Amino acid sequence: MTESNFGARICTLKRIESSGCLRGEVTNIFDHSFNAKLDGKIWNLNLAEDHLNPYSILVNETTLKKVFGGMRVEIKHRRARIGLFEGLIDRDIFDPIQSDFFSVEFFLKNINLLRRILIKFGKRSAVTEALFSNRKNSFFEPVHNLIEELPYTNLNKFERFFGGGEGLTPAWDDFICGVILADRFYGGASIEVSKEFLKSIEKRTTAISFQSIELAAEGKSSLCIERIISKMGCERIASAEFMRALSIGHSSGSDILSGVMACSEANHKKDSVGNLAVY
Repeated sequence: MTESNFGARICTLKRIESSGCLRGEVTNIFDHSFNAKLDGKIWNLNLAEDHLNPYSILVNETTLKKVFGGMRVEIKHRRARIGLFEGLIDRDIFDPIQSDFFSVEFFLKNINLLRRILIKFGKRSAVTEALFSNRKNSFFEPVHNLIEELPYTNLNKFERFFGGGEGLTPAWDDFICGVILADRFYGGASIEVSKEFLKSIEKRTTAISFQSIELAAEGKSSLCIERIISKMGCERIASAEFMRALSIGHSSGSDILSGVMACSEANHKKDSVGNLAVY
């Protein structure tokens, strides 16, 4: 049996601790990560710290190269077993913390930079085409109707669009995840994600996308996305940090950040007439 050390976010370690023991098998293998379904949840075991979400473990290349579909996976407390590889989860990765300091100047500069980067470098999906190119596709109306309503909106009205768009996590779902995340960080959690709403969209989309929406409602996503949102109003964010987030999935990074941008701009617009107290 080969020893191999792993890493995880603090919020992930808490989930593992509360679960006791997670068991399942490898379901999908990608270039830089693989998925395993463990006790009903989809876990992602990844080479990149930036891409870790609360259901992720940081692994090394040696482990990834030996993985095959159906391989057994077990995670218990601080120990992970992946086939014949077993090791400690001994690297703690701290979750982003939102600062009490908030600067309108930083916020606006970061949002404006994000918009420019998304327009110039963002990967296009049907949703971002509707948003940035005003392409009148099937998402043109829902995207622009949603933006008109932000930062307050009823997601039930857009139920039929979930599961729509490209990717394992469809583009519309990723866009909404970004909207919800921005709302949770500095929008006052004004967008409700009820149990009834989640039940209504569960069968419309993929399991991994549904899980991402559940996490967004908790204010959680990939680590690089959370880091960006947590810094939006308190420091200048480098272009390279936005660019790294764009690398998530086929277009997921671009779709999520487009949702963050849309909700952020709406929050600022409403605040300018005194409707929000985020600043």
